[in-house]
Amino acid sequence: MESPVGSRSSWLVVVAVIAFVLAPAGAHAQKRDPQLQVAERVPEYGGAWWYGGALRIWLTTNTPDVLARAQRELVRFVGPEFETDNVRGLDARFSYLDLAKWYERLGGVWSIDGVRMTDIDERHNRLTVGVRHADLAPSVEAKVRELGIPTEAVTVEVISGAQQPLRSSEGTPWWLVPLGVGIVALVGASAVARRRRGRSGELAGASQKAEPDRVDVPSS
Repeated sequence: MESPVGSRSSWLVVVAVIAFVLAPAGAHAQKRDPQLQVAERVPEYGGAWWYGGALRIWLTTNTPDVLARAQRELVRFVGPEFETDNVRGLDARFSYLDLAKWYERLGGVWSIDGVRMTDIDERHNRLTVGVRHADLAPSVEAKVRELGIPTEAVTVEVISGAQQPLRSSEGTPWWLVPLGVGIVALVGASAVARRRRGRSGELAGASQKAEPDRVDVPSS
């Protein structure tokens, strides 16, 4: 019979494995923004969007060569749908590298009651902060300046309804993956060891019970 301690350990292993499997995808591995990967290879890249079936790519240096490089990296990192002849480069004021850097700081605006959304707006080559009502715009702009973000790079929009942030400004720490695996392995090893010890004790007890007491009979 399995000992109660071993049984509890087995359940801990099951619970740990289920929790690890059902955790959000970001908790297993930090997924990088594919557009950021494009920008790292084409620093002039400022974002991309579709307009009436036509691909529009923002570029701080809008030349055919840079446009071709940006489109090639979009196909590589974002998807094959970006392989199209209907493409046009647009003059960007901000690079995606700068927008992504400023977006990391933009999480500070959530300290303002009434902020409902933050995003990198590839369509307009800007950052966007969604608020409950227009009266919050001055507070958001002041906070943006405090965070070291150019106010001209941020658009404040009034939106209706409660919304969650469209992007997370904080990635999942890389160390969560080995930590989770280590915990599961440790608990599992502990359960196996306890089960073995319990079975060894049971076998030893059974052996002792099976052996009859010896009685010396005096010789006549």
